[in-house]
Amino acid sequence: MKKALALILCVILMFSISACASEADIRGEQTEVVSGEEKEFELGQAAGLNYENTFVGIGFNLESGWSFYTDEQIREMNNQTMEIGSEEYKEVMENADVVFDVQAVSADGTSNINVVLEKASALALATFDFKTSYEKSVSVVKESFENMGFTDYTYEFMDLEIDGKTVTGVKNIATAPGVTMYQKQFAVKCNGYTASITVTSMNKDTTDDILKTIYWTD
Repeated sequence: MKKALALILCVILMFSISACASEADIRGEQTEVVSGEEKEFELGQAAGLNYENTFVGIGFNLESGWSFYTDEQIREMNNQTMEIGSEEYKEVMENADVVFDVQAVSADGTSNINVVLEKASALALATFDFKTSYEKSVSVVKESFENMGFTDYTYEFMDLEIDGKTVTGVKNIATAPGVTMYQKQFAVKCNGYTASITVTSMNKDTTDDILKTIYWTD
């Protein structure tokens, strides 16, 4: 239940930002570009406690007890089945507007981390600003939380330290009967995409500890 709820919240945030991030109205400071070098589209690879995606330029080493969603679960999130081969699946994902690349959960199911890629035009990438686009989505996010029974939703922009680099992120807190959700999210631009990285914990705020597992590959 908690794992599914946390994932739903991550998806809401991702699509709320995407919906408001049009080329016509996104203006502001640029986010960090992981790499200026154009790369061929690649999906991330998860093995053991490690995930890495050099296309996006990030990876993370999780603590003992964490586990990744299986290939089948990730494909289901991308509305695909295991019936198609890996190369065909990669091609389908390369042509998709939004790609769920990875989802990992803690042993007790109260914390998770995920990476979602959204295709973007050159203009959208050149003008994309995380804070500006998120501010435009706040009413949508708040309504989505309320529809699921969450109240007292608050958000705060902050600098997040990711492997020695400072990026702009947002912290969300929302409550429902018997549960408090803590979430931090940031985005990077990479090779024709924006990648949204979201960490979530329930009842106890362990988001900073989860963020410490992330590293840059470039």
